[in-house]
Amino acid sequence: AYAVWRDLRDRDAWNIVFEGYTKRGERRTIGNDPFDIGRRFIMYHYGAAVLLGVFCAVIGVGLMFFLAYHIRLAATNVTTNEEFKWDVVRDSVEMTKNSKAKVDDTDANDNDGAPADIDWDEIMKNKYDR
Repeated sequence: AYAVWRDLRDRDAWNIVFEGYTKRGERRTIGNDPFDIGRRFIMYHYGAAVLLGVFCAVIGVGLMFFLAYHIRLAATNVTTNEEFKWDVVRDSVEMTKNSKAKVDDTDANDNDGAPADIDWDEIMKNKYDR
């Protein structure tokens, strides 16, 4: 944007007179009709720079979300791998808890050799979390 603005300034493009008149009866220039003439002139002469700027803006927005996500990971002391794997572990533990509760309800005397009391909080604790 700065390079385009500097080139427009060096060419004195703000004062180039175009065909036609504004609503106030003045000759049309980029300075007094920037949204119509300015847009057309800039897109004609600097189309590649404008498209590159739009592309960079879109990529920049995506990178800002990516940065925010990784700042959150760093703030919570979690790696990307842990972020995704802990969801699977939590789901597995919940399924195991629920199935054990159903088994305990239907057959309280038979535990198939499984430990009676499992400390789920200890299982879910991340050993690398300090």
